[in-house]
Amino acid sequence: MDLQLAMVIAHDTRARAVTDARTDLDRLQRRAVDAGREESRRLVKVTRIDPVVGQARYRPAGRLLRDWYLHCYLNGLRGRLGNPAVTIDAQQVEDTAALLHRLTPTRTPRAALRAVAVLRDLADADAARATLTIITSLHATAARRAITHAPDGRFDADPVRVHVTRHWYLHCYLDHLQTATRTQPPQPALDDAAIHQIATILTTRTIQPLVWPVAAREPTADRDRVITDATVPDRAGAADDLRLAALQGPAKEAARALFNHAATLDEFAITDLPKIGAGTDRLTGLAASTLDVEPTERGMPQIRHA
Repeated sequence: MDLQLAMVIAHDTRARAVTDARTDLDRLQRRAVDAGREESRRLVKVTRIDPVVGQARYRPAGRLLRDWYLHCYLNGLRGRLGNPAVTIDAQQVEDTAALLHRLTPTRTPRAALRAVAVLRDLADADAARATLTIITSLHATAARRAITHAPDGRFDADPVRVHVTRHWYLHCYLDHLQTATRTQPPQPALDDAAIHQIATILTTRTIQPLVWPVAAREPTADRDRVITDATVPDRAGAADDLRLAALQGPAKEAARALFNHAATLDEFAITDLPKIGAGTDRLTGLAASTLDVEPTERGMPQIRHA
């Protein structure tokens, strides 16, 4: 494999990973929205049976509370997933409680305020659980997609190229996911320099440590902070020694250490699966939030590489 072809493969892998991450996140977010709507219907009824005439009667207060729950849930979900969202503040709670009291004058203002506050807290907790389920599911999905993107038979079954490509895909996928959900700052490493390093590894079949750009640290005048930071290199040095040793091991382990991933791809995909749907007993629409990875959709042409 020459360097030019390796550059194309590394660039294509990054583009595919980012596209897949964006698409998967959008699909699960829509599924979470549907689950929230279903939960709002389960929690709050907008009709009641009139015991006198035996007919269903519309409840404006029920509609208000259902819409209030969905408003809080959707904005909580959007904010946690890095989208523009409205902050649910005390003024909104008070205004909604006042409107609810006007619709149910037989109830006390305190009861109206309690009902609005309870639904707000439930919606916020459900949004947090839905976000956790989405992120956990996408971590496992990323591993399965990485394996599908670079199956065992690709690159003439060369283990170094296969496993490095898989972990490069995983790195790009998770970087986009974590940046979009604001679970960590964007990594400046996914540029042309990083692609060139990956391409060099694919060409030479020699796994060397990657040189990642280091973000400038904020200056501080805190003496205690400086002293504490001075001890970090010792701990980092020990971790680097273990990582360098892993780079000399089997291709699967070396590729994992190259990107400092917590586990190999097979372990990554399997160990995360039981966590999917955890804490979603109230949001049954997210109980099975795994995404299928169709082999035909993700199949790559089998090209022999020199």
